[in-house]
Order: sequence, then C-alpha cells, then structure tokens
Amino acid sequence: MLRLTTLAALAVLVVLLGACEQQDPEIAEEDQVPGDLVEAEAEEAADEEAADDGDVVETVEVVAVDNDFPEMDDQITLPAGTVEFTLDNQGNAVHNLAVEDTGDMIVDDLDGGEQATGTYTFEDGDELTLICDIPGHEQTMRFDVEVEG
Repeated sequence: MLRLTTLAALAVLVVLLGACEQQDPEIAEEDQVPGDLVEAEAEEAADEEAADDGDVVETVEVVAVDNDFPEMDDQITLPAGTVEFTLDNQGNAVHNLAVEDTGDMIVDDLDGGEQATGTYTFEDGDELTLICDIPGHEQTMRFDVEVEG
C-alpha cells in the first residue's frame, strides 16, 4: 500500500512539474522581423561606426632600430584623412611614435621586439613632424609629413 501511495505521489509530482515548465511564447508571423532586415540593419550600424572612426586612407610602416627610423625618408607626403601607422620596434630600446607639433601619441611606448598600430587624422595642408619622444631619441628619430588632398 505504501508503495502504491508513493508511486501515485511521484506521478502527481511529475505532472505538476511538467505543467510548470516554462515554454517560449509563440510569436505571430506578422510580428517577426525578417532575417534580411536584421542583417541589413547590422551592416548599416557597422558602416556608421566605421565612418565615425574614419576610414583609413593609407597605412605606413615605421621600423625603429637603435636611435633611428632607418627605412623612413626625411619627408613623406600623405593624403588627408586617417592614416594607420604600424611601429615595429626591431631594436632593444623603448620607442614610440608621436606628433611633435601637437604632442599627440600615435603609438605608445614599445619594448624591443614589439609591434603596435595606431592612427592619426591629418587635415589637408598639414605639415607636421613625427618623432620618437623618448628623451634623447627625438633628434635622430624623426621625419616630416606633408599632407596633400
């Protein structure tokens, strides 16, 4: 008798728990958002974010070795807009890349063997000097930038 009562109680408990199980609500077809609309809105948001950040108009690699940017000309010409700089510290000393004229940092301090990327937005007609602003480095680690268009 006890066994039968226990089985009956378990059966009732199973039925009650099954009734309590939460189910996802049905969404009417007219209330659903089409998948292609969701994708289009996501792409539009990504495009707006890229426009806010400024599209990169050119990429420049700057190699730092000892107290020199050996592969950089003394003066380079860049287009107006956002330029991406990759600083590749192939030396042993700490180096960075900054705009001497404004004090803006493009790439923060890197130990030897490290590489990092940063951006700077140039205006048409800018004439600026980029340097490694570690004390004592700025005399030999520098190049001028002229911006056209």
